[in-house]
Amino acid sequence: NPLATLPKLDEAVDRRIERRAMTADALGRLFSVSGPRAVVYKTAVLTGLRRSELGALCWRDVDLEGARMVVRAETSKAKRTDEIPIHPELIGDLLRLRDGATPQARVFPAIPSIHEFRDDLGAAEIPEEDAAGRRVDSHALRGTFGTSLAQAGVTPQIAHRLMGTRTC
Repeated sequence: NPLATLPKLDEAVDRRIERRAMTADALGRLFSVSGPRAVVYKTAVLTGLRRSELGALCWRDVDLEGARMVVRAETSKAKRTDEIPIHPELIGDLLRLRDGATPQARVFPAIPSIHEFRDDLGAAEIPEEDAAGRRVDSHALRGTFGTSLAQAGVTPQIAHRLMGTRTC
């Protein structure tokens, strides 16, 4: 076994980031203070797209009339093409962004930096870390999507597909 000689990781030293989902109240405050970045955050929360997938999304991938978007294999972490629904609450925001855009244009020409996200959290009075040590960062927006799916009673298999992950 070529892996038999590899040392085991010490979980106390190599801890993963523990994230928390954002509440509806916190999201409302974040959206209200973040100006044009709000639509990027809202898209992440309502689609579960990763930061890199948001940055690679082009208008040719978005069908607002059919309320769906395509995450192309070359832009997906899973390296496969997935079709995901667009939440009705997001369609109006995307229509305003699309005005005059070409199909090849990026939906979001600029994705908020980590510093901008932290600034927006501060302006919304949302602590980055809670009393339990769980963090809110841009990837927590994706986790918020997953949490909302679970709260809505979506089966794990469907949630995995919507989030662009492999099923268990």
